[in-house]
Amino acid sequence: MKFTHGTRRRAAEYEKDWVQRWKDDQTFEKSVARRPADNAYVFYDGPPFITGVPHHGTLLSSIVKDAVPRYWTMKGKRVERRWGWDCHGLPAENFVEKQMNIVDRRQIVTSSDQPAPLDKDGNPLPTISLEKYITKARESMVANSETWQGVIDRIGRWVDFTGAYRTMDKDFMESVWWAFKQLYEAGKIYEGEKVLMYDTKFATPVSKAEVTMDNDAYQTVTDPSVYVKFRLVDMNGRPMAQRDDISQYNYVILHGYTGRNDKNFIPWLKHELEQRGAKVQAPQLPNTDNPTEVEQVQYVLDHVQFDENTVLIGHSLGGLVAMRVLEKLPHKIHHLMLVAPAVLRQFYQGSDDIDTKTGERKRFIDHFSYDFDFGKISSQAVHKTILQDNNDSESRKPSMRYIADNIGATLCKTVANKRHFVAEQEPFILETLLANEDSDDAFLLAWTTTPWTLPANLMLAVNPDMTYCEVLVDGEKFILAKEALERTLQDEKHRPLDYDVLRTFPGSELVGKTYQPLDTGSNWPENDKIHTIYAADFVSHESGTGIVHIAPAYGEDDFELGKANGIAPFHVIDDNGHYTDSNYKGLEVWGNNKFIAKDLKEKGAVWKIEYIRHEYPFNPRSKQRIMYRAIPSWFFDIQGQKPLMLDENEHINWFPRHLKHGRFAKNIEQAPDWNLSRDRFWATAMPVWKGDRGTVKVVGSYAELKELSGVELDDYHRPWVDDITFEIDGEKFTRIDKVLDCWFESGSMPFAQLHYPFENQATFERNYPADFIVEYIGQVRAWFYYVHAVNAALAEIGAFGEAGAQHKNAYSNVITTGVVAGNDGRKMSKSLGNFTDPNELMDKFSADSLRFLLLSSPLLNGEDFALHDKDVGDVARKLAMIWNMYDFFTMYAEVDEFTFPYDTASSDAFLVHRITNTAHSDTPESLSRTGTENSFQISVDITKLTNPLDIWIISRLHELVAEVEKQMDAYNIPDALSPILPFLDDASNWYVRRSRRRFWKSEDDGDKSDAYRTLHYVLVRLGYLLAPFTPFLAEELYHNLTGDDESIHLKDWLPAGAVNEQVLADMARTRELINNGLSLRMKQDEHQASIKVRQPLQSAAYAGAKLAEYYEQIMAEELNVKEIRWVENQDEHLADYDATEGAAKPESWINIDKTITPELKREGLMREVIRHVQSARKKAGLQVDDRIMLHLAVGAEPASQPAAPGQAQPADDAAAQLRQALAEHADTIASETLATMQQPGDVLYQTTATVDGAELQISLAKA
Repeated sequence: MKFTHGTRRRAAEYEKDWVQRWKDDQTFEKSVARRPADNAYVFYDGPPFITGVPHHGTLLSSIVKDAVPRYWTMKGKRVERRWGWDCHGLPAENFVEKQMNIVDRRQIVTSSDQPAPLDKDGNPLPTISLEKYITKARESMVANSETWQGVIDRIGRWVDFTGAYRTMDKDFMESVWWAFKQLYEAGKIYEGEKVLMYDTKFATPVSKAEVTMDNDAYQTVTDPSVYVKFRLVDMNGRPMAQRDDISQYNYVILHGYTGRNDKNFIPWLKHELEQRGAKVQAPQLPNTDNPTEVEQVQYVLDHVQFDENTVLIGHSLGGLVAMRVLEKLPHKIHHLMLVAPAVLRQFYQGSDDIDTKTGERKRFIDHFSYDFDFGKISSQAVHKTILQDNNDSESRKPSMRYIADNIGATLCKTVANKRHFVAEQEPFILETLLANEDSDDAFLLAWTTTPWTLPANLMLAVNPDMTYCEVLVDGEKFILAKEALERTLQDEKHRPLDYDVLRTFPGSELVGKTYQPLDTGSNWPENDKIHTIYAADFVSHESGTGIVHIAPAYGEDDFELGKANGIAPFHVIDDNGHYTDSNYKGLEVWGNNKFIAKDLKEKGAVWKIEYIRHEYPFNPRSKQRIMYRAIPSWFFDIQGQKPLMLDENEHINWFPRHLKHGRFAKNIEQAPDWNLSRDRFWATAMPVWKGDRGTVKVVGSYAELKELSGVELDDYHRPWVDDITFEIDGEKFTRIDKVLDCWFESGSMPFAQLHYPFENQATFERNYPADFIVEYIGQVRAWFYYVHAVNAALAEIGAFGEAGAQHKNAYSNVITTGVVAGNDGRKMSKSLGNFTDPNELMDKFSADSLRFLLLSSPLLNGEDFALHDKDVGDVARKLAMIWNMYDFFTMYAEVDEFTFPYDTASSDAFLVHRITNTAHSDTPESLSRTGTENSFQISVDITKLTNPLDIWIISRLHELVAEVEKQMDAYNIPDALSPILPFLDDASNWYVRRSRRRFWKSEDDGDKSDAYRTLHYVLVRLGYLLAPFTPFLAEELYHNLTGDDESIHLKDWLPAGAVNEQVLADMARTRELINNGLSLRMKQDEHQASIKVRQPLQSAAYAGAKLAEYYEQIMAEELNVKEIRWVENQDEHLADYDATEGAAKPESWINIDKTITPELKREGLMREVIRHVQSARKKAGLQVDDRIMLHLAVGAEPASQPAAPGQAQPADDAAAQLRQALAEHADTIASETLATMQQPGDVLYQTTATVDGAELQISLAKA
């Protein structure tokens, strides 16, 4: 082929052209098919969300996913690259819900009789059937596939889009079912309850790894931190202090149905109270066997004296009479005590309306009303207490709880001496009456930043080994840790409060004591162990008060402490974050955290409120706060397989290496058991059916499900799979309405993409484990972790056959990238406008320059990187050095008619070989290599080269290839790319620049031929070298230099080749000496002036080992000196010389004589003239080989004043000097500029330049 100068295309043009040509020629398919299947290189491609849009972050991983497979393909491997789509999960559901205008998850209903949720104004929201929702979800999962493919093509990534796997596909989900069953039957999956991260917006647990995978998971928020007062009480819920004097109190005792004032505990209690000086009234109520409410209430009002010190006690039915009496009193009383009050009718169960003695309906039932004004009753008594016998009827307990909640009474529980408190003595009643409700009992002071959890408080925790204090502050007694006194006992302005320490004691003294529940209106569970103080080693003095509020439903430590002590979680919030219990029923939790704190402050339950700024987890997908919530779920036993996972990690090569035993290993060590189940809709249904007798059946395939149920589906998503039931031995099985965590699907990708084990069994097992995976650093805790967990476990239990026995790790090599940030260092954001669209950036510069920048950036060391457009531009300009060399080559190749392939003989340094067909026997005929007439390969024998410059650049090239190969084999892409740009600089600014005269000379000798062949070889080999990294540039360069119609991406990686170490060392030293010498030329101080390089000097001297004359000549030319002298003995030379003029180390020491003689001065002027003439030639549009007629005229201008020493000469002297220089060096000027020195008749171009103060007129025309 012949070369034509000026035909090079812009990157934006050839990149898009090659995308289409590769498609038309099926180049990617050929690159796979021509490699044998038994030499596979396996790459797992983590699937992006199909609903997302490509951005710089996803392009970064795609670039790596392209570069590495391209490299291994060239090394002879068969690298199949199959795209995948993550179609399930919250991002997909979010996408669908926006399309369907769903604002509340409860709008999605599984049956028509489900109530519609209400909006914030109380209006019903429209509902959508689950079937319609899932159908819409499936339809939507093609949303952005074309956008993705367009950008992926533009960036130059080769991947099979047509055969992409999708996690929503039937085959993929069946493999997931299979994996779940295998792990379940091996005991690695179990059902349980734990505290999990929970998202109330999506109403589902979320993966901790997913929430924390990015740096923005934790956000700084301001929350109320409250100091909560818990009153210490005795074991039965009463204040601990007892009254010494009760003489001021008026006790009224009302008996119950069929009772009398001289039976049961009443005579004894009356006696005990009267002995202590109290006044006691115990009236006999009328018609006790057939009572009516009106008659008994009126009797009490007529015959009993009440005052503000009255303590009204009602037993059983007398309790209802007491409440109705209290409604009608014109004043408050001191205390209302209801002793096992009669059951309210709405709580009747079974035969509660039957009198056990007579077997008849209780006669009072129809004569009593139950429409109590609980608010009035509550306000009429300063103190309210209800006594409960734990052995009483089950219906009585919820009734008493209901009354207690509605009148704000303290519910005190015990086991009565006789059921229903009918013994002749009931000490519990007396002890409770004697308890001092107005005493200065001590309060436990607990600190919490989650006031929203206080309605669920069941326990308090202390550290038994810490020291606690009882202190008196403003008349109140508080108990808190000694170390917390100073930081806690402060006012709103953080000034210290006055307090007295009453006593100190160990925390163990508090353990086992009980406290009064907070007045939150919560329906506390029936458990005698609640509202008790427990020991916990997680309680510390580093923050808080040393007393920790425990809500087992809403904290990991809380849950475990409750579990250890037989206390189950108590939930007061529904799935969507609304209170279902307590005074805050119906309120949304996150919007009312501050309100709850203030409400409890007003009620006296909170001592003080402070506001703190702290880090709190948010779900990046919903932008909602995360709740820690106890949830029944299905778990993967990570704890049991941590040793396996850590051991298998040792077989994985990580880059960057520190992640291996750093973030990845630490994540495994700290990981909890993995919550696999989700309360969502669009995901793989959990293959778990439960029988009505409690039996669990896990299904591992569609065939198994059909065998059990007789049902086969086209789609195994909800709701259709929910409808499948079956019977085994008379037990009916129904599927649990949960779906799988989508990370379990992603972790199953290695085998599920192949529908293993139902299909492709040999293929998967032959290619397990993967050779390579790559994602950004957030996936260390996510996809990398889940793939490792799922596949290592399956391999261990033998699910992968012999392949799993040999290798349990799912992948062998990992590259982890950092995060691409915007140009301001912040997260890329359209609203911030801190990044340029990838397509726009690639069109402006090139896809290759973006690829090269990202691959060589700190991102590939796992570090974050701010992407600036100018950085892409800088790389584009540096890569353009290749095209500058190409332009230089083609410019002279066209002139000299250099062609490729050129004729070679065995004695030549360069040999050209035709490439033969290398397709293997299994390659489809349509994709096999047929060979083109222009498929050639060049080899070089550097021992046959004569010019050290050629030997040097080829040695540098081979050295570069070896280094790139070494680092790529180690998956160290940054170090593979780091020497490439310096090499381009060497090739362009040293080799080509130093070789210019070899191309200029007219005679076609062997040296000129070697120069052509060397530069051609270097550029072609750069095409091979850059092919994995800058595929477009490599393809265009290779095609332009060889004329080969077959892609360079179908070629084999070429071995590095021989290197002449001596030439490399000599050239490196020569260049170091030159750089040191140039620095000396530019040095300027009071003793010397700076001298530009075009000004010739007489000599330079160097020390150390003597260089060959060739290198000394290079030094002379680069330093522009007449003579290079070698100083054999540096010390002797320096004895007569100021050593500061040169470098001190012998091997790099050089000195320059900066004396300028008149002859040297004129030679320097000549060099300036040549520079200006060459510039004029270029501006005139002449070709490099065009000869010209040239006329130079010097004019003189009088100087305005004499020149000072060191300044330019006066104009007349300068003109004279310049004329003399032109005369002395006319031949050189003519030779260098391809000119005949004569006045042109028809001037093509004319300009004026200033040379050392003199005016020079340049006129030229084409000869």
